[in-house]
Amino acid sequence: MNNSTYVKYNGGTDSYIGCSNPSALVKGEVYRMVDVEVHDYQTNIILEGVEGKFNSVWFNPLPTYLGFAEKHPQVGRTLHVERMQRVKDYKGITRVIPNSYYTTPVRVVEILGPATYKVVTNNTVYIVQVL
Repeated sequence: MNNSTYVKYNGGTDSYIGCSNPSALVKGEVYRMVDVEVHDYQTNIILEGVEGKFNSVWFNPLPTYLGFAEKHPQVGRTLHVERMQRVKDYKGITRVIPNSYYTTPVRVVEILGPATYKVVTNNTVYIVQVL
């Protein structure tokens, strides 16, 4: 995990000394990491908009995919994405092919460049180029 990684809280509570009580966290909620503290005994993460330092094992990073879309993403709406995915064919050759998906409702849209966005949904992060 690194800064700007989106993570989902898995409900964990086990910790060593030095991290905050997870009572402010909601199981299944997606959070943006803004910093990481590595210790000998535990790694703590700092989340955007939540006070405290939390044990990294309480979170699962969201997978990230590259995709293309015909419409600009909007928070609260689903997005039709051609997601690039690696697959092995019958000969064992790995190829990158597009697979068509409708996302869960978009939670966050970050502008990365002209017609290029980081789109965060409930379960996935997409780097999307709008065609």
